[in-house]
Amino acid sequence: MRYMRLLSLLGFLTMAGVPLGFYPLIAPIAFIGTLTLVIVQLVLSFKLRRQVPVAGIFIVLAFAVSTIGYFHMLLRLIGIIPLDFLWDI
Repeated sequence: MRYMRLLSLLGFLTMAGVPLGFYPLIAPIAFIGTLTLVIVQLVLSFKLRRQVPVAGIFIVLAFAVSTIGYFHMLLRLIGIIPLDFLWDI
């Protein structure tokens, strides 16, 4: 629970960092935090798959969908996908 609160704080700092100009300072920290979350989430989903074999595939798929979102955010933090590409539409 504390880790999720830390990620919420990092997300807020990342959003505030873009217009205020301290994004280059917070981006590496947010990158490491998000990468850690993806790893923890995948490990926990595979452990749950073993414990609940019938519904395990649905658990893994649910975590996989959110992992795609985290991976998209990582690409934005790295700079491969622009931060404002949705706003240009």
